[in-house]
Amino acid sequence: MINNNKVMSEHDRKKLLELDLKWAKIKMASYEKKKEEIDLSEYIDEFMENVKDNNHKPIHINIPDTKYEKKSDDDIDALIKEFKDFKCILSPLYIESLEAMKTDGHKTTTKHVPASEAIKILKDTKWVKNDDGRKKISTDEVYTKCCAAAKLLPNWKVVFSKSTAARMSINGTSIRIMKDATFYKDEIDGLITHEIYTHAYRKFRGMRIGLWLFVLGMKGNSKANEGLAIYNQMKYSSKYKNTLKIIALKRLISYELSKLKKAKKGDIYDIFNKITKEYPDIPRNIVYSSIMRAKRCCSNTDSYKYIDASVYFDGYTEVKELDAKTRTILSEWPISIELAKSPDIFNIIKFLNVNIFPQINKPEP
Repeated sequence: MINNNKVMSEHDRKKLLELDLKWAKIKMASYEKKKEEIDLSEYIDEFMENVKDNNHKPIHINIPDTKYEKKSDDDIDALIKEFKDFKCILSPLYIESLEAMKTDGHKTTTKHVPASEAIKILKDTKWVKNDDGRKKISTDEVYTKCCAAAKLLPNWKVVFSKSTAARMSINGTSIRIMKDATFYKDEIDGLITHEIYTHAYRKFRGMRIGLWLFVLGMKGNSKANEGLAIYNQMKYSSKYKNTLKIIALKRLISYELSKLKKAKKGDIYDIFNKITKEYPDIPRNIVYSSIMRAKRCCSNTDSYKYIDASVYFDGYTEVKELDAKTRTILSEWPISIELAKSPDIFNIIKFLNVNIFPQINKPEP
């Protein structure tokens, strides 16, 4: 085993960088990289017309291609063996991630917060509607505020974008703002904290470490990322805040999609009709966008494939229960919640503090 408290030999250092790059290319190939560039507003009229006509016609989604070639399970197993033979303190993190990328990796049991907890929030918390007195803020003003916040992130840029699934989002080393979106003054500080001070900062921190594992994310990083971002965003008060209700809705939608997948019966229209009937206070366009965001990985919505959006509700629920010390570790290091809670994290931090790798200056390998 490589000593955690000493600088690695040049041979071992080069080997880790080589294996890390191999892992990154497999990671990129396993991830629907271009899904953020899908403009869901293009499909809402067709979807709502189908709902009105009780027509369950599938929606065809145009998904941009990715340049990364999907790797076989044999390729993944070969890399797992290399990491096992390497015997570095980081090897188990790579191995755990690679196992989840295999063809049957989705069968790995994932522990979710019970859907019943999300349902309770949806029933007990009414959707807060905007009123005429709520002050809007222009996208140009949002841009200026984002640029000020992004000064902490060298070489990052703020851009306007039409093709984005959310009003504000991170893509690579860009902070994207939907040009035609509506923003309100009372929500901006929370959104910037969510996207820039949490998502972008954790990614930038990973790039400073110099290993793709901390840039693209180990297993469980998405749950940590979203949970921490929502926890930080929730510190900013607004009487119009529907954040908790939205993440509960996403958990419920993932639960309903998992039931469809298991039964091989029903479709997204059934889910839309069920949710809008049971929770009529939630705007229909919010239900639509939440369902379609889960289906962005499909070229055709009659597929039973979906992106599990439970990470938002699961992550927030777990992050808010952490003690302050563990939450600080999670904020400063782009790792999973499970690793932040583990005693192993202190040896990993020692290892990363004595072994300095070249900073990564691009968003993907």
